[in-house]
Amino acid sequence: MANEEPLDLGPRAGPYMRLCFSEGGWHFPASLVLGGAGTLATLAVATHHVFHLQRAPISLLRNVYCLMMVYPCAWAISASLTLFCPRSALLSELIRGQSEAAALFWFLRILFMIVSLESMKNANSNTDHVGPVILQSLNADKEKPHFAVPPFFCCFAGVFPRHNFDARLLLRVVWLVRQFVVLQFCLSIFNLWATMAWPAKFGNDMKTVSAGILKVSGLTAVYGLFVMYKATHNLLEHWHTTKKFVSIKCVIFISLLQSLCMRPLLQHVQRPENHCLKDPKHPGNLDLVAEHYIATLLSVEAMAMAYLVRSAFPASELQDQALVHHMDVVEMSLAQIQEQEGGNKQPLLDK
Repeated sequence: MANEEPLDLGPRAGPYMRLCFSEGGWHFPASLVLGGAGTLATLAVATHHVFHLQRAPISLLRNVYCLMMVYPCAWAISASLTLFCPRSALLSELIRGQSEAAALFWFLRILFMIVSLESMKNANSNTDHVGPVILQSLNADKEKPHFAVPPFFCCFAGVFPRHNFDARLLLRVVWLVRQFVVLQFCLSIFNLWATMAWPAKFGNDMKTVSAGILKVSGLTAVYGLFVMYKATHNLLEHWHTTKKFVSIKCVIFISLLQSLCMRPLLQHVQRPENHCLKDPKHPGNLDLVAEHYIATLLSVEAMAMAYLVRSAFPASELQDQALVHHMDVVEMSLAQIQEQEGGNKQPLLDK
């Protein structure tokens, strides 16, 4: 039965290249050139910016700023893998998902670091127990409905209770983002294994279930970042945190839209006599064709992402970093405050 057969992962690189160069017309080599150029440009922009960052004073923040440039590079390389070998599509999807989760967590780490810096400056303090200083800065504007934010509760600001931030709530925000990193890592690997190892129906079912879980988990992580963004907006206004967040999420949003539009568009423009990237047993299936052209667009969009990330995380911000505290230190300080306030006797987050 068809359901008992492994999923078709697409042609291998050699036969795929020969067939598509002979039947793909000018569109195929043009897509390879465009995608390859986009990938090389992305790597060039990222490398140049990392070298520029390395000339800034050594600091914890500089290291995370450098890590942020991994994000567009991962998207560009994953797109190129799909362009030059369609069988790499599942691996490419895994790379993009895990790099997105990593970028969101790195962004949260940056927020905690610059919050610690600005809080210490405002309090004119250099204490190692940074938690109370951060909470004092976050609560300087009095009580707010901190959790009435997108993407879940932005329309409920008048209903949600107004309150101050405490250590427990701030640690919960960290958990909202961290759960996405853990789930993305585990489920993306399991999904890749299930697709390759199990019958087609089970593989498709697992892919659908995993995608649904990760969508909810990703939205939850974004919700946690929005809570942190709203709470720190006034404190970090000159750090351009909106620009930083947009640089991470805008290309992801565009890629979701184009993945929804690409298949219906190809059904109207694809030539039936062109067998490039089509399954001989199911010539009407355009999944591999769509993956190819989506990868072409992603290669170009990764270049735009690299420019956005470079602009949002400039080397000019990496001056006077003596008061920056690592996120782990901030979490430990918050956990100690929670214990002193009679909360959980064990830290919420493993260090």
